Amino acid sequence: MAQQLHLWRKPRAEPSRNPRTLFVCDAGDAPGSEPHGVVRFECVECGHQTGWFRSRGVELEKKGRVCPRCQGDPERAAAAPPPDRGDA
Repeated sequence: MAQQLHLWRKPRAEPSRNPRTLFVCDAGDAPGSEPHGVVRFECVECGHQTGWFRSRGVELEKKGRVCPRCQGDPERAAAAPPPDRGDA
């Protein structure tokens, strides 16, 4: 049986796209980083690498994060300037 629509309720908005392309590439412990430690991330789309962040927990970090540089969009990754690695 089909569900009846509620007459006074607004229809739900489409779910927003949340491309998680930033995944853990290194993890470890640092002083003051208890209880979860610290992690570094690398984007699979544009290759952007982050610095060290405090971890939010193993399960949350396994899900990944949204890349601040390309937001998971390959066209945006191609248009973004290369990351400054500080090697020069």
